[in-house]
Amino acid sequence: MNHAVVLYGMLGSGKDLFFQPIRNWLKDCGGWNDVKVEDMVGSAFNQYLFRAKFLVVQESREMAFDAGFGLYNSLKTVIAAPPPTLEVNLKHMRPFSTPNLVQVFFFTNYQNGVYFEDEKDRRYFVTETAPPKKTPAGDVDSAYYSGLAAWIEDQWPSVIAWLQQRDISAFKPGAPPPDTAARRAMYEETRPSAYGEIGAGLALVEQPFTADELRRTLEFAGALTKNVERALEKGSRALSNLLRPLGFTRVTHRPYRNELDSEGKPTGVRRRVEVGLWFHPDRMDAEGAKEGYDARHGASREGK
Repeated sequence: MNHAVVLYGMLGSGKDLFFQPIRNWLKDCGGWNDVKVEDMVGSAFNQYLFRAKFLVVQESREMAFDAGFGLYNSLKTVIAAPPPTLEVNLKHMRPFSTPNLVQVFFFTNYQNGVYFEDEKDRRYFVTETAPPKKTPAGDVDSAYYSGLAAWIEDQWPSVIAWLQQRDISAFKPGAPPPDTAARRAMYEETRPSAYGEIGAGLALVEQPFTADELRRTLEFAGALTKNVERALEKGSRALSNLLRPLGFTRVTHRPYRNELDSEGKPTGVRRRVEVGLWFHPDRMDAEGAKEGYDARHGASREGK
């Protein structure tokens, strides 16, 4: 499939047991690799891709909005093709290429378990397990799960045989993932608090806008919250992460502008500046954003 599968459910709901037959089937050939988020971050090595057919991230909560953008970017090429091949980098070996046939699964106990680039992000199929089976007293039914685990260990070859006999002729592996209620709920949960706060304020800002213009407008309107201010202080990347789910994009512009004196009056000296401009593609394209900035600030592409 050309997307990842996200399995969300409460602690103790049997997410691992659900895939245990396939794990048993592939364990001898190394086709099933369990990996933790921390093993995928901060290292030049990606041994988790070696001989992997199924790559299972056991708890993906670190891929939520605040912490997950970098990891999400690094996994884009693994979750979906193209590219047709992946580079595997093992310790004490030269990097080599392998076909991009890895199917990624994310297990999470949290409803904000993975990062979504935007509402239309097509990299995830999200499904939710049923709540843990309980005893009449309201406790998790450990006897039920112990019995189920024992049955799987004994009967997993029968499960694999049943799967191999299923008619999948109508299945389209390249099709977009189904939209589910679990996916929509997870998307909403992964928006940071600043996401909702900045949405209303953006209606007050003329496009395109710089980070300073956004700050000044929100301050004037009394709409600059601590979360939005924190994103502005961190710099353009943090602001882009905040604005991207709302559909905004950023372009770098390098026009010539008049220098101003201490009273804010033009000196007649033009110098080149570099500014980041944010705009919504429904309103304008990158060239239109640059032209809009030049017209508003008396800037130009030439130094005269």
